[in-house]
Amino acid sequence: MVIPIRRRTLRRAFTRKITKTNDNVDLPLYEIYDDYSVAFKNPILKYILLLSGRGSLKTTSVISHLIEESFDSKYKDSLFVFAREVQTSIKDSLHALIKSAIKSAHVQRFFKITNTRIINKTTGVEFPFVGLRATGGATSFSQVNKIKGKHNIKYIFVDEAQDLTDDTINVLFPTVNRGGVFGVIKKQWHPTEIRKELSAKFIFAMNPNFADDPITVKIEQLVAAGANAVIIKRNIFDLPKKYQDPQLLEQAELERDQVYFGHVWLGEPSHKISGYPWSTLKQYKAKEHPKALFSFIDPSYKGGDFTAIFFFGLVDGLLCVWGFAFHESWQNAIDKIAGKIRLYPHDATFYEDNSLGTSPENMLAERGILAQAHTTLGNKHNRIFKVAYYCVDKIVMLPEHCNSDCITQVLRYNEKAKNDDSPDALSSVLIKAGLITERMKF
Repeated sequence: MVIPIRRRTLRRAFTRKITKTNDNVDLPLYEIYDDYSVAFKNPILKYILLLSGRGSLKTTSVISHLIEESFDSKYKDSLFVFAREVQTSIKDSLHALIKSAIKSAHVQRFFKITNTRIINKTTGVEFPFVGLRATGGATSFSQVNKIKGKHNIKYIFVDEAQDLTDDTINVLFPTVNRGGVFGVIKKQWHPTEIRKELSAKFIFAMNPNFADDPITVKIEQLVAAGANAVIIKRNIFDLPKKYQDPQLLEQAELERDQVYFGHVWLGEPSHKISGYPWSTLKQYKAKEHPKALFSFIDPSYKGGDFTAIFFFGLVDGLLCVWGFAFHESWQNAIDKIAGKIRLYPHDATFYEDNSLGTSPENMLAERGILAQAHTTLGNKHNRIFKVAYYCVDKIVMLPEHCNSDCITQVLRYNEKAKNDDSPDALSSVLIKAGLITERMKF
């Protein structure tokens, strides 16, 4: 006689079987590069930054370590967060790579894998996938604020950490580091064993855009202050042969003479690969007060962005530029603009007249300044990139005659930059100066 087993009963039996086999998980599951593994397992280290290029195993090593750690009972019911600055969908996350790593080690029976999360059934450790910032607008902090609702975070791994902003870091660190211990009054029926509260551990992996990317600066400050932090710099050529991917190694060798080799394979900062055309603009300290030949005003119509003015002149035998950015509309900034023009007197002042007509010309005339309208045509970003391509090595910037907003906008400009007013004014004044024509090909 065959007695049927209810599905619910069968499910409970299967769950008990999984729990029972927890002690039989044969750890370690992966062979992790020693330089990474030693840092991961060091209980003292709290902040780890892996700074390297392609093929250095930084991401796969972190994933392997966290899968193994998820079997440790001391992390019962905790969160191992996998994050990126911007994650528009689960496809942008490490979900697929973690799923592949679990299958490669033949331990998928110990995990519950759905389309949005992964949970270790034996310990309840969950891998949530989080985008720390929305793409923009009023909800720019809606994502990073969501992590405030997550408690018992014991690991947070941020991939592509070169994209982290100062704002995100300033929210992320105190949020994850906060305590979650309740002041419980001891009772007779409570267990005698007291579970030690574990602090969260941060791991960041990145190929830098700049030497002073925000997360790099943050970890360097922690290291300098004697905090429990470390920066590990490795590349594919540093790895022992058994860890090197033969195909990637062959590709790296073939690309040694390419302009992007240092960035892609050695993990060196590179503005060009990252799309920052003005970041190599040299800075120069003028020996005397500079005299301008031309200036160009890029006006803000409503004041939501910046009104910028840039000057061009010949100083100490060098082609020099300097400028100012005012976070207000051109009407409100008109007296500041006039003051700068008087400070650096010259004969030719131009302004972008797109949709403004002759209003700036009239208002500057009232202040004794002759200005001429100029209409810019075509794609703004293409124009800025084109001018930078031809001119960045031919000119120098005078930082002592600029304000900080102007310098930041120019040196950190890329196609996704929030503010492009100063780079636009800079490009336009160089066109007016004759260093490049609108028709020159990029």
